[in-house]
Amino acid sequence: MIRDEVIKTLSDNGEMTGAQIWSYCKHYGHSYPGVYGCIKQMTQEGVIIRSGEQGGYTYRMAPRVDTGSRRFDTRSHNPLVLLFDRRIREVRGIHEVCMAAH
Repeated sequence: MIRDEVIKTLSDNGEMTGAQIWSYCKHYGHSYPGVYGCIKQMTQEGVIIRSGEQGGYTYRMAPRVDTGSRRFDTRSHNPLVLLFDRRIREVRGIHEVCMAAH
């Protein structure tokens, strides 16, 4: 599973800055199944996540937390969860934002 491969690769790197983790996730984001659903778009503000089944998709924004130059020990934490606020909130019009991006 791609998600597991991403986590393993990041964990093997040991200590990384938030910016390095974000860059890696952004590179693999289009095919990465995500923590809460399929990542459809990654922006400076956060990540747009699609969940549900065909015809009933829900689009949500997971806000990006401060990544700066702060260092994270990726061996003891899931590096993907570190990047995003766990509180996911509905965002109106997110479907249109996603469609416009493709």
